Amino acid sequence: MRNFSKKFLAILLTLCMLAAMMPFSVLAAENTAEVAGQQLMLGDDLTMHFYVKTEAANATAVIAVGGVERASYSLAELTAGENGYDLSVDLAAAEMTEDIGLTVNDGTGDILTKTYSVQDYAHYLLENNYTDETKALAKEMLNYGAKAQLYFGHKTGDLANAGYEMETEAEIPAEAPALEVSDSLSGMSFYGASMVFRSKIAVRFYFNAENGVDGYTFAVEGKTFTDGEKNGNYYIEIADINPDEMDAVLNVSVTKDDESLSFSYSPMAYIIRMYKKESSSQALKDMLKAANGYFQAAKVFTGVAENRTGSLNFAYRYGTNNLIQVNTNLPSDTPLKDFLTTDNGCDIDQSANTVQW
Repeated sequence: MRNFSKKFLAILLTLCMLAAMMPFSVLAAENTAEVAGQQLMLGDDLTMHFYVKTEAANATAVIAVGGVERASYSLAELTAGENGYDLSVDLAAAEMTEDIGLTVNDGTGDILTKTYSVQDYAHYLLENNYTDETKALAKEMLNYGAKAQLYFGHKTGDLANAGYEMETEAEIPAEAPALEVSDSLSGMSFYGASMVFRSKIAVRFYFNAENGVDGYTFAVEGKTFTDGEKNGNYYIEIADINPDEMDAVLNVSVTKDDESLSFSYSPMAYIIRMYKKESSSQALKDMLKAANGYFQAAKVFTGVAENRTGSLNFAYRYGTNNLIQVNTNLPSDTPLKDFLTTDNGCDIDQSANTVQW
């Protein structure tokens, strides 16, 4: 059991629709399949989920992005939930207008094909009865996607924000928590920080390791990381940063024997520094400003959602793989964050990724 807490939030906009409401094709075959709904999860990248219902338990599924296969599934290796099989694919911000093609094949032929996009998903939110905070987040997301397309030179003739251009954009904050380094470590020093925006939003910390990194232990409070080497410097990369966490502080430590080096850094500090840097291109500055608007809208969305009362139909994710599905009517004076507790009969099943009342 686990009580609901904002520290486990990633943003997940949920859109469950009757299959007849969205375009897809069921092809002539003995078996059939249908898309019961879609979900878009916003984290360090974008993840589109398709929920597929079919009796063809031995079928295979392929998801292509821009006509190139990116994910494949054997349904025999999956467990179907109430909404069917969860088939997902990760996308970068610059890929919001890319066609996401889902194909399900039962061995005798294709029993389901569907084409969709992140832009389609956002348009549905913007054009239907969703909260102002949801629509603001969808619009800021599209704006960020468009500016990422322009910066990376990806499908610049088909921008994500077409028809929903921003009249004004949120200003970059004047300052963020500054880098704070404490203690020192023989043979190891902090070299610098950068951010990666291409596929995932990630923060990299670089170190000058005089004799390599053997024997040193690296840790980031509350986060996982990968590592590598670039231009002779060792780095760790933290990618599991959600849009509403960009002005949070990352606490990093390096230890060896009885010595330690620690520092704290906010991703927003890097965004501000690069935005103000004279040598930064205008395309980079535009992307950073749009990213800031997206991050700020995400904070508003999560802050409003977790304190919301009344009718709910959305979802949250906590940890890495645990999804909280919510579809209930709360007491009018009870925020969601106070309702999702075991005292209220909320059973969070971490293995099944569901919440039961």
